[in-house]
Amino acid sequence: MKYTRKNLSKSQIELAVNLETSDIEPLRQAVVERMSKELKVAGFRKGKVPAKMAEKYLNQQAVIDEVVGEAINKALIDIIVKEQIQPLDKPNAKVSKLVPFDQIEFSVEIDIIPPVKLGGYMGLKAKYEAPKISDDDVEKLIENLRSQGAEKKEVKRAAQNGDEVLIDFVGKRDGKEFAGGKAEKVPLILGSDQMIPGFESAIVGHKAGQDFTIDVTFPKQYGNKELAGKKAQFDIKLYKVSEVKKPELDDKFAAKMGPFYTVKELRDAAKSELSGRAEFEATEKFKGDLLTELVGKTKLDVPAVLVDDQLKALQAEAEDNIKYRGLGKEQYFAQNDYKDEADWLEREVRPEAERRVKNGLVLSELVRQEDIEVSDAEIDAQQQQIMGQYNDEKLKERLNTPEARRNIANRIATEKALQKLVAYNK
Repeated sequence: MKYTRKNLSKSQIELAVNLETSDIEPLRQAVVERMSKELKVAGFRKGKVPAKMAEKYLNQQAVIDEVVGEAINKALIDIIVKEQIQPLDKPNAKVSKLVPFDQIEFSVEIDIIPPVKLGGYMGLKAKYEAPKISDDDVEKLIENLRSQGAEKKEVKRAAQNGDEVLIDFVGKRDGKEFAGGKAEKVPLILGSDQMIPGFESAIVGHKAGQDFTIDVTFPKQYGNKELAGKKAQFDIKLYKVSEVKKPELDDKFAAKMGPFYTVKELRDAAKSELSGRAEFEATEKFKGDLLTELVGKTKLDVPAVLVDDQLKALQAEAEDNIKYRGLGKEQYFAQNDYKDEADWLEREVRPEAERRVKNGLVLSELVRQEDIEVSDAEIDAQQQQIMGQYNDEKLKERLNTPEARRNIANRIATEKALQKLVAYNK
């Protein structure tokens, strides 16, 4: 086999390959032997026809096509391994000369991961912000636990703060319903601040069985730009008012919440739980800040094929999200000041796709430079943990494929790289 390599750009190469008889003949023999096993010839049992005789009965064009395909695939794999090429997609070969079983000349353009000139990753400016858990944070968690264990008793009186109400609501502006402003049989604790300011307080004083309309003003920083800072009305149907009686905060309550004998032990456990969560979130934020800074210091070209693949995945994910929120795409575009789908993809989805691709390339290079390795035992442990979350046997089979194991290995290596980044900069 002879070949030449030509760099078309930093992220694309061209291979020109010439295969001769010595490269092709072993493959021809293997193909004939394999195809002869399916051949039926009078006087022979299926699969027992000698290869030399079988060749006379085989469709020669089918043999040629099979041999050419296998020869090209084998040649590309050999070259990719030898040249340490990292292809981004399956390449499509163009055959320029074919002498059956004697010579194959072909060329192929391959998109590759471009060189990544990693910036210095020690002594970065990003800082770890140590979380602080206050006594108020602990009390809020304790109150949530008390609320979960509260007894609810339906009452006939007017609703008060602290009561739970069951309502339907329909939001309107200028007499017309707006997207996302309608729900039925919603349980709501008055005074919990789950809804926008003024919504819950406007229900106080009303009784079960009443239909009424309340006036509210959306916050200026509200997520939906069409509603931010705007006045609106909600038609309310009040089905039920329930008095919520929380359990006393005493040692008996603490014992119900876990292996605790006293309220102090419960509070200590609550603080430990909150601290653990906060430290995890702070560390994840620190990782993100460090990676963003490192990407900014790194010189790299972003392959269009990777961005396009990531964009398609993000688009599908975002569209599912929009549907889940009960919106149509046109409604979402209007709410967020996008002209159309193309404008949305260009301004929202593509930048995120590019960000993710850059992050991935930088982390891959960090893994390489730090000689990070992942053992089979680590992959096995992660694989078992993931499989334990599912009961679907077919899904478990898919998680046990070589490709799935490679994906797990990549995730483990990436996390190790991030941990090193933290260790070098904390």
